[in-house]
Amino acid sequence: MKSSLAIVLLLAAGGCASPSWQGTPDPAPQQTPAGVEVYLQTLDALVQSSPEERAVIYKQVASEYRRTPTTTNRLRFALVLSIPGHPAADPREAARILSDILQEPVGLLPMERSLARVQLQHAEALSLLETQNRQLAATVEELRRQSTRVSSRELEAATSENMRLRAALSEAEAKLEAVRTIERAVLERDEPVTEPR
Repeated sequence: MKSSLAIVLLLAAGGCASPSWQGTPDPAPQQTPAGVEVYLQTLDALVQSSPEERAVIYKQVASEYRRTPTTTNRLRFALVLSIPGHPAADPREAARILSDILQEPVGLLPMERSLARVQLQHAEALSLLETQNRQLAATVEELRRQSTRVSSRELEAATSENMRLRAALSEAEAKLEAVRTIERAVLERDEPVTEPR
């Protein structure tokens, strides 16, 4: 995210719309009433604010987008959606809006178009990461369920085996006691009877 912002700032600082190395004087900068600064200020405010302030910024930008969906408001709204760190962040929707804006032949200054392209790549990458994260979480959950099922079966089998072994032990102890009883009886029978003197 910071690298995307840094690229946009470098592009803005470099004046890539009209290179000065050709020896011709730079024409007066083209600006819309909003200018590129409004986007950078919005992004800067988002990344440096608390979660509560981010929510306020999102509500304000979303309200402006819904009330008047101009290119500027659409771009600002897409930029806000593309920045993670607030509950309304939605890189997939940001990518959709940015893609729509970039497909329009007019309505954007060169710097706005550059900013939209950079943020589109950023939003698509975030969207891909979120998709992969959901897939990994689902895989981990399925593995956990499988492990629980296997553990439950193993526990059930071990419990059953334990009960079988306890029954066999009880039976063996009963047989052993019976053998001891028989031994005592035999020993008592075989003892010489001594007569009292």
